[in-house]
Formats: sequence, structure tokens, C-alpha cells
Amino acid sequence: MQRGRWELVPGVPDGDSLVFETEVTPYRDKASRQRYRGLDVQGTPEEPFLYVSWRVKDEQAWIMRAKVDLAPLTEEFLRAVPDGAALETTVSKLGGRYRGFVQEWRIV
Repeated sequence: MQRGRWELVPGVPDGDSLVFETEVTPYRDKASRQRYRGLDVQGTPEEPFLYVSWRVKDEQAWIMRAKVDLAPLTEEFLRAVPDGAALETTVSKLGGRYRGFVQEWRIV
């Protein structure tokens, strides 16, 4: 997962998958709009996302990046998340130019 402009946080192997964990905090801005903050949150306040990114070690050219959209995490959805619970989603397709490969967010 990409943190900031160039730092990569490695995933943890889990079978045929990689698992990435991060903390995202929802909040309301001064205009009462839903926003998100966290070390790994990318994009604009209107279109926040997480990047799952690959590059050659010690180089700055990206091999591939996929955007994991945070917009589906609406205030209504987040209200249903119990204290201390985590959310997960699956990114099943990588590559291409279109964004948002998220199937659904789930409470775990």
C-alpha cells in the first residue's frame, strides 16, 4: 500500500492474497462534509482513496497502482460499525485505467 508520495507499506501474505492494514478516521469538516484522514489516505477530500501500488525496489517508476475508493464509506454505513470493529474489502482486479475495484466493504 502506498503511503504518501513514495513510501510503500508491504502487505502480509495470506494464501494467494496479500493483506494490507491501515487506519482511516472519518470526520466532518467545517462545512459539515464527510472527510477521511489517515497516513495512507490519498486523493482529494471529495474523492478519497487508498493506493495499492507496486514498483521496482529502490526505483520511483510505478509498475501498477489500484485505487481503493473510500467514498462508499458513508456516514450511514459507518454508523452501523460497532466500536472496535474493523472494515475489509477485496480488490480482485488490478491494472487498467479505470478506478475503483472494490466489490464491497464488510464489517469484521
